[in-house]
Amino acid sequence: MPDALEERSFDAQQEIRRVLQDAIDELATPTQADV
Repeated sequence: MPDALEERSFDAQQEIRRVLQDAIDELATPTQADV
């Protein structure tokens, strides 16, 4: 089952990266959100 575990771990990393990128984008553009 190591292959399935690695796949699940990779999916989790992709999800975390996407969420972090969204947060970074929001923090990087506070003025646009206010306007």
